[in-house]
Amino acid sequence: MKKMLSILGLIVLVTLIAGVTYAHWEETLYINGKIETGTLKVQYTHAEFVYEEAEGKTVAQVSCTLKDLDQDGNYDKVELNLTNVYPCFSGTLNVTIKNCGTIPVKITGGCLEVVDEEPEGFHNFIEITAFKINGTDYWPDLCGWLGFQLEPGDILIVEITIHVMQEYQGETCPENAWLLYEGYVTFIQWNMYGAGG
Repeated sequence: MKKMLSILGLIVLVTLIAGVTYAHWEETLYINGKIETGTLKVQYTHAEFVYEEAEGKTVAQVSCTLKDLDQDGNYDKVELNLTNVYPCFSGTLNVTIKNCGTIPVKITGGCLEVVDEEPEGFHNFIEITAFKINGTDYWPDLCGWLGFQLEPGDILIVEITIHVMQEYQGETCPENAWLLYEGYVTFIQWNMYGAGG
């Protein structure tokens, strides 16, 4: 019996030593989550061409519509057609641009250029007399609006005044003339402006 107690004591002693050797407390810390990017989305929300004709007549035909080119539910083009205009005709294109995205954006560039015309040089009779953004006129120094920042939900109100001139360098404005033009404004995420992308 003594031998049995000795063996039992030895087993208890070994178990205690082993338990002390291997027993410890432990705690694990975790990290998890989700990373989502924001959206860069700028769109036209309003466009109209405002003009008055001489003597209250209605001679010119004006069409100003918003288009959704990529079919994403946001307007990304203004189509302005002026037909049957005449020397001294003048009006202002008013457009509203909204930052519908979730990040700030800045204007990086823009252009308005003649694509085609008949007769050649007709574009010289079309004069832009004002280019305003939120009431500040940037014409003729269009570089002043580069870097303009729009926070999410902010809007830009752009006004471009167009005038058909009677004469240009001694020449009279031609009849039955036309021109096609294209323009664009480019926006980039605010923190990449001037960084080269």
